[in-house]
Amino acid sequence: MTTFDILVAIAGAAGVSWLVLLVRKSIRDAAYPVPPALLCIWVGWDGPALAGKIRPLGAEYVFQPAFLALEAVFFWLCWKYREPRNPPLSGPIMTLFCVLGIAGSVTAIWWINTALDDPMGASTALLVTAATPITMLILLRARGSARGQSLPASLLFLAGTIALTLALVNAPAELVPPGNWPVNLTIGALATLTSIWHITELTRLNKSTEIDVDQAA
Repeated sequence: MTTFDILVAIAGAAGVSWLVLLVRKSIRDAAYPVPPALLCIWVGWDGPALAGKIRPLGAEYVFQPAFLALEAVFFWLCWKYREPRNPPLSGPIMTLFCVLGIAGSVTAIWWINTALDDPMGASTALLVTAATPITMLILLRARGSARGQSLPASLLFLAGTIALTLALVNAPAELVPPGNWPVNLTIGALATLTSIWHITELTRLNKSTEIDVDQAA
């Protein structure tokens, strides 16, 4: 295996492990870990990748079925632990929103891949990666608690992000257009920094919760 394949495999394994830990934490806290909008973006990349519409991203292709299966579980978690609304959001309406969101994501990702002449979708893979900690950070601040989110999982996500960025910035020219490396490096750096920010905020909220529990005791 090449260095590229090893790094991509590390990113894929870290990604699946991250999702599994999030599912476990979500069920324990009775709170969804990511909003449906982000799930639509994930499926908008992983779906075409599994279907072969995006050229396989090296060894990570092996993990695509697991990604999509876990993403389906996340949609269920979003419905099960959805926030109360007035009027309540019905199942058909939420399904319609998700279908439209996935269709929009697929279209946008296809357009960016075409514009960058990037059949492997390296830049869009990093964009999806960068959108994840940003969205989770927004959710974290909106809730004011770490419900549904896991610090060990976030550390795995950071490791996967770094591995994926290193892989795609140094990818062979026949896989990723050489001229795209500044874009990929910029997006990867953004994903890494926002992931660190998310971990910092998550750590702070976890400590705050521990202090509140100690004071209550």
